[in-house]
Amino acid sequence: MCCTNCLFVIWEMNIMAKAINIVLKLLIVIVFGYMVIKYVSGDSQVYFDLVLLSNALSERWYLLLSSIVLMPLNWILESQKWRTVMNSYTAVSFRTSIVSILCGITCGLVTPARVGEFMGRLLNVAGEEKKISLYSSFICSLSQNVITLTIGLIASILFVRNISELKITTQQLAIVNSLIIVAVVSLYFFHHRILSLFSNTRFYKNHLHFVRDRTANKSLLYKVLFLSLLRYIVYATQYILILMFLESSVPIFNNVIAVCTIFLIQSSIPLPPLMGLLARGEIAILILGLLSYSGATALIAAGLLWVINLIIPSLIGLGYLLKMNIWKSLNS
Repeated sequence: MCCTNCLFVIWEMNIMAKAINIVLKLLIVIVFGYMVIKYVSGDSQVYFDLVLLSNALSERWYLLLSSIVLMPLNWILESQKWRTVMNSYTAVSFRTSIVSILCGITCGLVTPARVGEFMGRLLNVAGEEKKISLYSSFICSLSQNVITLTIGLIASILFVRNISELKITTQQLAIVNSLIIVAVVSLYFFHHRILSLFSNTRFYKNHLHFVRDRTANKSLLYKVLFLSLLRYIVYATQYILILMFLESSVPIFNNVIAVCTIFLIQSSIPLPPLMGLLARGEIAILILGLLSYSGATALIAAGLLWVINLIIPSLIGLGYLLKMNIWKSLNS
């Protein structure tokens, strides 16, 4: 009788786990589908169709194609960053790192401020490796912020100096920028010391002991930072190529400092996915408008970058998520 009850309980737990897994997948698919449909049916699609029908743009198709071709490199660099930190604690294959990043993109797309990226990446690892995955994602995110802020703050000074419409003192901007850069760089290189302040807490002992046992050394942090720089260059190049595809008359230097300034502002706005997309469009209109880009062109550029770098890889990530048992992965 006792064995029968145990088997019945196990059977019920399996049924519940399968039900939860199906519900999680349905939620991801519904939110993902809603976001894509909402964007495609928006006003930006009208502008998109009008511009792509232009004969002038058909002559520069190779620029858009080049931006698309760079997309895999963008995410390969991100996966290599994550894998580099992971491998300093536990071995992770290249395939696992790629799949983890793709699942992270999908989960990030359907969560506020893309926090789901952290969850998506840990679905493909088990046990203690999940904690290491969260730590690795934190280091990767922080390193990318160091690059985005450092380059963006320098670019913003150049942008303000070159655009007469902006009435901001570059000296004041430089002081504020320097303080922010120092704070972020210090956090990146000395985060383990900050974490060690909590070494006597139960949470640290239970979940962050691996950081104490083997902290990320400086050479590793420099390597991750270098990979973040390469990824930033690829991402910025994609944006610039799209702008050149849409409008060929603006000087490349102006495009570079404008794009870096846009990235700086975007990185400071944690918003839900759809609001984040709208914000990106508004920021693009604000900054690119100062370079004589029309509002439609700015919206299209932001939208194309979003589709190429997020929608396409997230569709692949969605395929991997639908194949796996999400609930089981979270609890493994």
